[in-house]
Amino acid sequence: MTSWAPAHENYRFEAVGGGTQLTITQDMLEDYVPMMEAAWPKALEALRALCEAKA
Repeated sequence: MTSWAPAHENYRFEAVGGGTQLTITQDMLEDYVPMMEAAWPKALEALRALCEAKA
């Protein structure tokens, strides 16, 4: 989607105190910030479920 360009998301996982810290940085047009802020809680909950699932 070229209307987003340039847009970047960077994810960093780091072991911290027996757990994992996720750091996310974003660089996008201001117009898309409200949409992303609304989407993050659902996305992070899905990520948490995947990370905590028993293999």
